Amino acid sequence: MKDKIDFGRGDCTAIHEDMVNSVKDSMPHEESVYDLTEVFKVFGDVTRIKILYALFASDMCVCDIAVSFNMTQSAISHQLRVLKQARLVR
Repeated sequence: MKDKIDFGRGDCTAIHEDMVNSVKDSMPHEESVYDLTEVFKVFGDVTRIKILYALFASDMCVCDIAVSFNMTQSAISHQLRVLKQARLVR
């Protein structure tokens, strides 16, 4: 059973208990929310976004991506590893 909400808190004069409970009941499990935040962290890097754009345009090897962005193969490989761990590339 889910914890009940203390509706007596705060300065609100009208609480829509049904709505609050409905929203609370529809929230995903904590683990799912954590997983989603990890995916958004992946999108927080400019290089990874550029790599994704490039791969949407065409299948490319590490060498081609590195040359396209004037980066080392090692740097691209590292970013691809992060994308792979997030299951965004294979």
